[in-house]
Amino acid sequence: MKIENDKQNLHFLMELYQKMIAINKMTLKHSEEELDEVKQLNLPPVKKGYIDIEKDLIENIKNRKQEINDYEKKIEELIKMSYFI
Repeated sequence: MKIENDKQNLHFLMELYQKMIAINKMTLKHSEEELDEVKQLNLPPVKKGYIDIEKDLIENIKNRKQEINDYEKKIEELIKMSYFI
């Protein structure tokens, strides 16, 4: 019974991580498209105290890529764990 629960938990986590990867990829694509649009606007340099949209989008893209990488590593770990159950 415990083995079956462990397998179900692993399967649930794997599906969850796959969904998180899909969400992050969607967000990443949207942020990349927004960044392209912002770059095309050729906005003047950002004044002190104002939000730098381009910088924020670049940071968002970096974070999404890191999260995708993290979830992919977690899936790899789950696959390795599944061999021992």
